Amino acid sequence: MKNKINPRWKTHLLELKFRTFYSGFSFILAFLFGWKESDLFLFLLTTISAPSYFEPTFLFTHMSEAFSAHLHTSFLWARILSVPIFIYQGWAFLIPSFYFKERVIFNKIFLFLFLGVEFAYILTFYFLLPWLWDFFLSFESEKELLQIYCQPKIMEYVKNTSQILFFTGWFGTIPALIKLQIHWKLLDIYYLKYFRRFAFIFFSLLAAAIVPPDYFLQFFLIIFFQFNYEIILFLSLFSLFVEQRKQIHNKFS
Repeated sequence: MKNKINPRWKTHLLELKFRTFYSGFSFILAFLFGWKESDLFLFLLTTISAPSYFEPTFLFTHMSEAFSAHLHTSFLWARILSVPIFIYQGWAFLIPSFYFKERVIFNKIFLFLFLGVEFAYILTFYFLLPWLWDFFLSFESEKELLQIYCQPKIMEYVKNTSQILFFTGWFGTIPALIKLQIHWKLLDIYYLKYFRRFAFIFFSLLAAAIVPPDYFLQFFLIIFFQFNYEIILFLSLFSLFVEQRKQIHNKFS
């Protein structure tokens, strides 16, 4: 029995080893590509979300700050470009062990995972970051008594954008995790609906615990948590409605 089990485990571990190697190698290639084109990616990072009336002129005060900005930008774009590969490698490793019905369900979960992360990135670049630009630049002043102009530091902008994308990427996986927990009956949809009245207070405390000194990120996390919660609740109730309709249709067909 022992000799029969060992080769199977060795096969799985060998496959896991190769898929981990492929994922790491793809990340390294994406990082090298991002480093080679770091000027282009840094330009995109600072202009896609910036309003049209703002000229993206940044400064740095430390000698190595520009180098660190290019390095962080390369890591950021490598992470964004490698996400689909990581998701595919996880799907390809797990999906052969499922039965047909389980494959259908887990294909949907991995699709939720991919679409959730990509939608979170798109939402951040084209809606969230432009709104933040407009909000904070609205405090510029050209009055005679006081003149305030925005001269952002490149490293602070890259780090804040990277932190926002990190949180949005992780919380973009929440719909897939909720779908998985509902499938395994670890979470009740009606409990989510009941907990909705306490969600805002819970998210406020959670954001304060994660980033205590940064009020900007606290505000962003609260809004993002609440938005994800509403999306999850809507998708869960909609999937429950579809399943009930299928059961009624199969019953009378």
